[in-house]
Amino acid sequence: MGFSLQEAYDMSWAEFVLRSIGFRDKQEREEMMVREIAYQSHCIQYIFAKGKPPKKDAFWKIGNKSTSAITDNQRAAFDAAMEQYKKEIDGN
Repeated sequence: MGFSLQEAYDMSWAEFVLRSIGFRDKQEREEMMVREIAYQSHCIQYIFAKGKPPKKDAFWKIGNKSTSAITDNQRAAFDAAMEQYKKEIDGN
C-alpha cells in the first residue's frame, strides 16, 4: 500500500478516498486480530472463576459504531431543564 509522495500528489480525490478506505479496513482487520489474542489471554483468568468474562465488544471496541449512552430518563430531564432555561431567558 506504500507509494511515493509524488504519486500521492498525482492521484485524484476519488483514488485517495479509495486508498484511505482500504488502509482503514486493513488497520481494522489487524486490530481485530490483536483484540482476539488479548481477549483470549484475558479469558484465561475466568477458567476457574465463577464469573463470566466480558463480551468482546465490551472488552475492546473496534470501529466507530457508537450508540447513544443517554437513557430516556436523562433525555427527559434534559428537555425539562432546557424548557425551564428558555422560560427564564424569555422572562428577563
